[in-house]
Amino acid sequence: PLTPKLESSDSSDSSKEEPTEVQVRVSQRSTKGIPPLRLGIDDESYLCCHVYEPENYFEILNLPPREQAAWKKAMQQEYNSLVEHRVFEPVKQPQGEKILSCRWVYKIKYNEDGTLKHKARLVCRGFDQLKNVHYDQIFAPTAKDETVKLALAVAGIKGLKAFHFDVDTAYLNAPLKEVLYMHQIPGFPLSNA
Repeated sequence: PLTPKLESSDSSDSSKEEPTEVQVRVSQRSTKGIPPLRLGIDDESYLCCHVYEPENYFEILNLPPREQAAWKKAMQQEYNSLVEHRVFEPVKQPQGEKILSCRWVYKIKYNEDGTLKHKARLVCRGFDQLKNVHYDQIFAPTAKDETVKLALAVAGIKGLKAFHFDVDTAYLNAPLKEVLYMHQIPGFPLSNA
């Protein structure tokens, strides 16, 4: 250990006293250099309860059969809703038209009872679109944090109950003036288009 020498701070007696040695404390911990576990979660327990959200359709094909079935069921529900609301109609690829790409977005949600719910959304990739050709305005209806906090505060003051629910097939009530062409939906091949 290092032992620095300190001199006395009293200037009048500095010629009479010898400098004193100070012992530097060295850690004796057995866990030195090992980071502490945060919130009692270690890697093994985290992996046991972590649910995987695939990035694309092809990752689903590599999942275990049970997970594949859950995600495919969610995709089928979304697809059925799109067909029911007549969001698209299959057509042959037109000559000279820009074909927009699409992809599935997967998300794990929780039901009121805490059980898992697999959600799949089909989205058109907006970066393929050209302004004033495929669209002329952008609209994304979302609630600001302040609005949600205000609504919850009013509900609390008035003694009202606030409920959370998940909306199926959101954004399907806006008819488009433009005609858009989109590639085939991954996982749902059509023989006549």
